[in-house]
Amino acid sequence: MLKNVATYSQDEDCYQLTINQLAQLPLLVREAGSGTRQIIDEQLLKYLPNAEVVKAIHQSEAIKHMVSADIGLGCLSQHVIETELATGELVQVNVAGIDLSRHGG
Repeated sequence: MLKNVATYSQDEDCYQLTINQLAQLPLLVREAGSGTRQIIDEQLLKYLPNAEVVKAIHQSEAIKHMVSADIGLGCLSQHVIETELATGELVQVNVAGIDLSRHGG
């Protein structure tokens, strides 16, 4: 799914998406109230009023499995997917013009 719309950047070792490309993909997000979901709501979904949020999921592990099964694009903290990034099981995606880092905390 991701490989059909994104461009891979060797320099940054991640996929690059525009906001319009991201809007075409189903999103898998954490439940309301989680810190990651708050960042997604405040910094990402405001740019995607018509985004297809497939499901709000309570467990990061469930999101990882759904992403591996190509059900959607997962929105998780980098800390949660460190191991999967290192093994290549999951890949990081940057969205042009959007900073999803947590500030102050």
